[in-house]
Amino acid sequence: MPDLLIANHTYSHANGHYSRFYSDTFGVLSDVEHAQIVLGGRKYLRLAGRNVWRLPELSRNDHAIVARRGFREIPKYDALSQEGYFIYGWDVEWHFKHRSGHPVESPELLAARIEALYRRGHMARQGKVVLLAHDFMFRNRHSTDELRHFIRLMRRRGWRFKTLRHYSRLTPQPLHIAKYYGKKRRTLLTSTDQKSISPSPVVPLKRQHRAANSHSTVSKSLPVASSRAPRSPEALLSDAVRHYDALNVDRLIRKGVPLNRIDEFGRTALNTAVRANSLVLVKKLLAFGASLTLRDGSGITPLQMARRYKRRAIEAYLIRFALRHSTPAHLSQTGKTRNIPIAIVQPNRINPLKLLSQANRSNPIN
Repeated sequence: MPDLLIANHTYSHANGHYSRFYSDTFGVLSDVEHAQIVLGGRKYLRLAGRNVWRLPELSRNDHAIVARRGFREIPKYDALSQEGYFIYGWDVEWHFKHRSGHPVESPELLAARIEALYRRGHMARQGKVVLLAHDFMFRNRHSTDELRHFIRLMRRRGWRFKTLRHYSRLTPQPLHIAKYYGKKRRTLLTSTDQKSISPSPVVPLKRQHRAANSHSTVSKSLPVASSRAPRSPEALLSDAVRHYDALNVDRLIRKGVPLNRIDEFGRTALNTAVRANSLVLVKKLLAFGASLTLRDGSGITPLQMARRYKRRAIEAYLIRFALRHSTPAHLSQTGKTRNIPIAIVQPNRINPLKLLSQANRSNPIN
């Protein structure tokens, strides 16, 4: 069985507008993480339209854009790397005709290009060549025959085919996603007669009195509760976070939806982001003023939610965020350890939940 690896290539592929796409750091992070949530697994990534490398032992930018837009796009690449993504580029591309999809180079010419590149040592990493090909190229029998011929040709010349999993001696951490579904609304139907409960329109009272002349009971139909009642802005924000609709989250925040209110389902936006395991949205909400001490309908704070569902990266970030916003009153005042956070001085005795609560009571973030 062939060695296959399904990896992240962004969710939208920048919608074809690469310059606009790579101008927004939050947009790039959200799009990539959205695709990772759909895929799951480890954070292998190749960016859309960019030949960029970010591995623990390798950092390389796209030479085609480094002069024009590199100063604006490189921070986005670094932000993705800090989120734990291993970003891969390519050394050789098998070009194709964009209208028909047929390969431009023959298998022999492509093999010659690869071996020339290998002899000159112009790869991103010595001893390994990454080939970029597109599934669009192999839609007919002639193209698939060329692909088989290329594989047999390279094997005869001593080459082995491996996935990007074998490129680095290290592997990225997986992204564990919890299936988080919100509570469904319940519709209560009320009537004085059980038989009158139906989705049919309300019968006018005049007609009901006529029916009373021929029947022993008079039933008054009450309007059926609408299942499409307008939802609060807080519920819309929580739903956008839960479904990882990053663009809608950003739109609702900038529209002024309150971040520190509980919606009608007992949810808070920050707790929802923690439970959905989205560090990007957690950072976004905190940056716009979400409270670390606000409890949801179950009485749980965001840090308690992170611990309950084992969101280790989010838990660590929440603690660091709380320490950055704590006052000098919560720093150690003992001699040599003066002005060092208590959590660092006494790492085995301090309760982070207590520290977080104290820090926010004396110096609330909001």
